[in-house]
Amino acid sequence: MADTKNTKYLFFALISLAFLTNFGISIISPLMGVIRSDLKTTVLWMALIFGLFPAFRGIFSPVCAKFIDKYSIKKMLLCSIIIYTVFSFLYIFGSTVLFLSFIRIIQGIAAAFAFTITVTYTGLIPKEKEGMGKGFTVIGATIFGLAFGPLVGGVIYDEFGYYLVFIIMGIIEGSGIFIILYFIPEYDKSSKSNKEIIPSKKNIMQLGKYHLSWIIILFQFTTFCQITIILSYLAIYVRDKRVPISISEIGMILFIMVLILGIMISPIGYYSEKLMNDKFQHLYLLIIGTVLTTVSMFMLPFSRSLFMVLMAVVVNGVGIGLVNPAAISCVYYMGRHHGTALWWSMLSMINAFAYFAAPLIAGLIYTFIDMDWVFYIFGIMGIITVIIGIYHISRILRGYHTRPRLKDFFNKPF
Repeated sequence: MADTKNTKYLFFALISLAFLTNFGISIISPLMGVIRSDLKTTVLWMALIFGLFPAFRGIFSPVCAKFIDKYSIKKMLLCSIIIYTVFSFLYIFGSTVLFLSFIRIIQGIAAAFAFTITVTYTGLIPKEKEGMGKGFTVIGATIFGLAFGPLVGGVIYDEFGYYLVFIIMGIIEGSGIFIILYFIPEYDKSSKSNKEIIPSKKNIMQLGKYHLSWIIILFQFTTFCQITIILSYLAIYVRDKRVPISISEIGMILFIMVLILGIMISPIGYYSEKLMNDKFQHLYLLIIGTVLTTVSMFMLPFSRSLFMVLMAVVVNGVGIGLVNPAAISCVYYMGRHHGTALWWSMLSMINAFAYFAAPLIAGLIYTFIDMDWVFYIFGIMGIITVIIGIYHISRILRGYHTRPRLKDFFNKPF
């Protein structure tokens, strides 16, 4: 009974921490247009401010893994949440783009340690509850953290103003300190089952020989770029195009988009696992989902009302709700054969690079071409991904799981 009670507390703690470490990425999403106007800065700077958080979280996640064997994991987790909380309050004093960029960098590093250690703690979950623990904690709480960020930011801004957004953010993040102190045990590094979660040191470049690797990279990167464009750029686009949508309505739209992904990920993930066992038929979900996210990119430049923007964003949410669980199923499949930590590391790096690259590319397009072409370019990117993805999927469905070597190029069927 005690073990069951402790496991429930651990579930609660891991869910809360995974939520908190992703909440900060998106809370400024509906405020991007306001911040740009107040600071009188460019779209490129705003893209950098948004992208620095996830970029540094992705960069420092492998670094954190190197400290896992050397130091107290609970103390590292506590320090990372304290730093994250303190810098949440410092947004109030962010009167320049350089200072805001500095805050985002430090928070990204702190989130890298907090999130990586949270994932590590799933090794303490009993084997019979592993799926529930890892699935809901790592994936579900992450998504709901991303979803509630824009909703909270938009509503608080419209009702109480700019500064209270970050005061509330700091208070919410600070609750993680008490969660760690009262519900997180010290991590037992001697347990064999616990060692499984510590990332391996295999060379990630070796993954390039598998068609499934390229499928994960292509579809995950493209769709995460597309959803990141909406999270980082939609508020600026709506403000510059003078679409009659308030800040809280932008927050609600972004919340609905990510919430759809959160609702779909469990049933689609289960369905994807069933299809995978039937000769990789789940790979078709990647095609269908990317087609939907690409359609949403082409819909947004023609959206001039709350309803039209909402419809475009809902289509995007449904699309990525198909792609993400299918990609995760691929990760679990390859992880069973080549090491789960290695493949989860690859997925994390793809997501981090997409979060950083997409806003910067959007800023360049906005500055040198046209604001509408931001969506068109990422729509074209989706079309290219579908075409290349069909080639790799067709190879797998025909039984060829690795790419042919150059010297065998003319000797093996494609």
